[in-house]
Amino acid sequence: MDLLVPATALAAGRVAYGGGLALAPGPFAGVWIGSRARDPRTQVMCRGLGVRDLALGAGALLALRRDDLGRPRWWFAAAALTDATDLLATLVAG
Repeated sequence: MDLLVPATALAAGRVAYGGGLALAPGPFAGVWIGSRARDPRTQVMCRGLGVRDLALGAGALLALRRDDLGRPRWWFAAAALTDATDLLATLVAG
C-alpha cells in the first residue's frame, strides 16, 4: 500500500490545524478545551501549540518530498509523541 497520500493528508491537516490554532486560538481550541479557550492567557499557550503543530506538519511535508523515506518517519514519530503528551495532559486535567 502506498502511504504517501495518507501521510501527506495527515501532515497537511496538521499544518492547517496548527495554523488555525496559532492565528485564531479561540475557535480552534474551543473544540478541545471549551469556553476557557477565550481566555487570553490560555490563548498564549494555544498559539504555542499551534506553531508546534504547524512546524511538525511542515517538516513532515518537506521530508515527504525527498526520496529518503527515513526522514518522514522521524517527523511522524515526533508528532505522535507530542499527540500522546497532549492526550495525557488532557486526561490528567480531567
